[in-house]
Amino acid sequence: MTVVVLTTASSSPWTVPSNWNNANNTIEGIGAGGGGGGGKAGGTSSAGNGGGGAGAGAYAKAINTTLSGTASFVVGVKGNHGSSNTNGTAGTDTTFTSVLVAKGGGLGTSGIGFPTNKGIGGLGSSCTPSTGAQNGGDGGNGGGAGNPSGGGGGGGGGGGGKNGAGNVGTSGSSSTPGNGGSGDAGTGGAGGAGDSPGAVGSAGSEIGGGAGSGGGGGGGTGGVGLDGQPEVAGGGGNYGAGGGGGGGAAKTTCGVIPGGQGGNGTDGIIVITYIPLMASGNQGFIFG
Repeated sequence: MTVVVLTTASSSPWTVPSNWNNANNTIEGIGAGGGGGGGKAGGTSSAGNGGGGAGAGAYAKAINTTLSGTASFVVGVKGNHGSSNTNGTAGTDTTFTSVLVAKGGGLGTSGIGFPTNKGIGGLGSSCTPSTGAQNGGDGGNGGGAGNPSGGGGGGGGGGGGKNGAGNVGTSGSSSTPGNGGSGDAGTGGAGGAGDSPGAVGSAGSEIGGGAGSGGGGGGGTGGVGLDGQPEVAGGGGNYGAGGGGGGGAAKTTCGVIPGGQGGNGTDGIIVITYIPLMASGNQGFIFG
């Protein structure tokens, strides 16, 4: 069995090997995760709401694809975090020629978008092929501001994988941030804890070649940290996970404190597995 792993560092097109087996191959992809929204700034009139956690990328799989020559592909690129009062950006789709599309995760919006500012995970029903595809987990909504504390950021969603949909990030509250969802129905990477700052989600490895669906990033704590600023959120784990939302800033007695920074999503991945023609017991991993 030969396993080929394609990442954002790989150059398209992929050269189809001479021993490619049209009757015994699998192509799997995970879309990129979105970036978490930044927390809302706090001022003299009120504290800020937490930013929304971002959605994660979906998983899709194509079986026994006929290939020859070269095959074009695009590995989804992660969404970036939002800063204070700013939305994150969405993750992009992962594609392999015309046979596979794994949808990217949606962005988390800033604390200004409270109470519904979570990012939506990539939908398996919109993937190609949709049969066997799995949703990326939604992010969690940011928490509403307390008095005088800022709201906690929402957790990022976990990436979809071959064993199930990604889990959703939990929502923040006026006192605590949300946790990131685990990838692939719990068989992928674990979600990061909502903390001060938010923890980064862990990497998944269930697809093959050391790759799999990552856990979502934890949300940032509201209020202010030791440095006098709201805490940033955690980023998603490899692959396809959403970043957490930044914490909202506390109410001030003078001036404005910016909201916390959201967490970045993570890139997508493509894993190609095939049994070479005229070969038996041949094993290897190729990073393209």
